[in-house]
Amino acid sequence: MSRRVFYLNYYSHDGDNDSLKVVYSCIPKVDYIVKKLLQCGERVTIVSAVNSNKGIFKGKTVQLEEGLELKYFTTFAAKNRFMRVVNVVFLRMQILVYLLTNIKNDDKLIVYHSMFYRNVIEIYKRVFRKRFCLEIEDVFTSVNKNISNMATKEWRYFRFSDSYLCVNDLLKEKLPKEKKKLVSYGSYETVPKYEKENSDYKELVYAGIVEQYRNAAFIAIDSMTYLDSTYHLSILGFGDNADLAIMQQKIELVNAKKGYECISFLGRKSGDEYYQYLQNCDVALSTHVYDETNMKSADDTFPSKLLVYLANNLKIVAQRLECLEKSVFNQHIFFYDKPEPKLIAKTIERAFNSKNYQMGSELIMQLDKVFAKQLEDILNY
Repeated sequence: MSRRVFYLNYYSHDGDNDSLKVVYSCIPKVDYIVKKLLQCGERVTIVSAVNSNKGIFKGKTVQLEEGLELKYFTTFAAKNRFMRVVNVVFLRMQILVYLLTNIKNDDKLIVYHSMFYRNVIEIYKRVFRKRFCLEIEDVFTSVNKNISNMATKEWRYFRFSDSYLCVNDLLKEKLPKEKKKLVSYGSYETVPKYEKENSDYKELVYAGIVEQYRNAAFIAIDSMTYLDSTYHLSILGFGDNADLAIMQQKIELVNAKKGYECISFLGRKSGDEYYQYLQNCDVALSTHVYDETNMKSADDTFPSKLLVYLANNLKIVAQRLECLEKSVFNQHIFFYDKPEPKLIAKTIERAFNSKNYQMGSELIMQLDKVFAKQLEDILNY
């Protein structure tokens, strides 16, 4: 194909991560979509809006492989409010100018939704009449109460898009019916299979971010107090130093109470090491906490970590959410109704005792086989 697909997001390459504010959450999804685009014969440019972590980061274009390049912009780590504003304006201007001067009529643009460059894309669409596909992984005004007053602007922005990649089935129903939409839960990447190592314990794993808003790692730790000494929980993840320190203290308290190391924190793992570790576990926990204060936000997101768990043939324990129940994965999840440690522990036991459980890797393979064609169709906006 002669056209090029431009993909605006927060991607960064391993060789540059020390100098940049890495957005780990977006990387697996971007990697997967780029892989599928390349399989379709597309040429791809990743346009990264990532910021400098220290000093000045000079913009550059990196050739990652044949047909794939990564464009960075010049940014700097600001030390005061005025310079932060200057950096934001400068970065937004660079993004707009780059899109306008590099995207030709036959090219395509995928925009990974972010409130940071929302105004840039609105100008790109409304003033210059350009077309794009919007990838919505989160509705930020639903997730973040501090910006809930911007909900009208965010949904207006959604309507500007010419087609959509939607993170779940509920969000798809809320978007304009006349436009093309594809539900893309996350990465349907198939993984190598490893021989499972013997363990003295029933192995549980929580993999993901450690933070105190949705509290997933913390309530997983609390649930261990209701399980007997045959269980062990591994936490694989990342987070702010303050949250990690609080979690470590909590782990030490629970381990002391139980009288053995029932919980281990192993930090962030990736690649084959990550998959191999997951396949040595039995049950995976997706324990983000939703209650009456934030349940609505669950309708506009999807815990993409579930796909990694399924690809590695783990049983999954998760809170009953409409976005999960209406997904194609609902038969592969053991649900609990309220975010209470005792209920989570009982659901873990039920998962272990289940004999008629269909492993999820086959479903992931089926979704992977059809995704490239679906992606090509959604770009013909």
